[in-house]
Amino acid sequence: MVRINRAPDGATNGERGRIDGPEWVRPPEVLTMVSNVETWFEHMELYFRAGRIAPERRAALVQYHTDAEVRSIMRAMDVQETDDYDGLKSALFEAFGVRTGPERFSAEFFRRKQQRGECVRVFAGHLRRLFSKAFPEMSGSADKILLQQFKAGLSADSVKTAVLRSEMDNFAEAVEVAVKEERVVRELTTLEASVASIKTDAYQEDEPTAGRVTEAAAAAVTTRKEVGDDLAEVLRQLKELLTDNIPAATKRPLPRQRRRPERRGDRRKLFKV
Repeated sequence: MVRINRAPDGATNGERGRIDGPEWVRPPEVLTMVSNVETWFEHMELYFRAGRIAPERRAALVQYHTDAEVRSIMRAMDVQETDDYDGLKSALFEAFGVRTGPERFSAEFFRRKQQRGECVRVFAGHLRRLFSKAFPEMSGSADKILLQQFKAGLSADSVKTAVLRSEMDNFAEAVEVAVKEERVVRELTTLEASVASIKTDAYQEDEPTAGRVTEAAAAAVTTRKEVGDDLAEVLRQLKELLTDNIPAATKRPLPRQRRRPERRGDRRKLFKV
C-alpha cells in the first residue's frame, strides 16, 4: 500500500533517500512470500520516481524492504549483494513464479497510464523505457506505437485534447505539446485560486460587523471587489484565447479601471483652495 504524506521540515529519510518535493511517497510494506510481487514493484517504482532515487541505489533499497524468507531466497539465487536492479527484479519475479521477459513488459506498457501527480515528461520517459524492453526488435515502429499509447494514457482531459488537436505524428513533438499545455493549466489554476481568494476576502469585508460601515471602509471593499471582478474578466478572456476562441475574446475590451468613489472630505478640500 502506498501512502502520500507530507515530509517533516528538513527531514532526511536515511536509506530511502532525501525527498526534495513538498510531498513524499512512503515505500510499500515489506515484501514477503505472500505479497503480490508485481504490485509491490509497481509501488516501489512509484516511490523511486517520486523520491528521485538514483538507479544505483535501487537494488539495495529493494533488499532492505524484504523479509528474512525473501532474503534467504535471494541468497540462494546469488543475488543478495548486487547493484543490478533489473537483474534482482527478474530473479524475484522468477522466485514468485511470475513471467519474465518481453511479454511481461509488453503487458505493463499497454496498461501504463499517467498517475496522479506525475508530470508528462516522467510518464513519457517511462513509456519509452518500457517499450525498449517489451519490443527490442521494433525500433522502426517505436514512434507510432509510443505516440498511440502516450495519447491513451494522458490523465488530464485538457492536455489530451491539446495533443489530439495538434495532430502531431511524432512522439517527441507530441510530448512537447503536452508539456506546454500542462504548464498553461498549472498557471491558470494558480490564477483562478488568486482571483477566488481576492473575491472571498472582499465579500467577507462587505458584511457589517456592527450594523454600520464607514465610508472609507466601504470604498476599500468596493475597490477590492472591482479588482476581483477585473481579474475574473481577464482570466475568462485568457481561457477563451487558450481554447482558440480568439474572435470572441478580441471583440471584448479589457476591463476599464474604475474610478474610486469620491469622499466628502476630498470635496471640502477643493472648496477651501
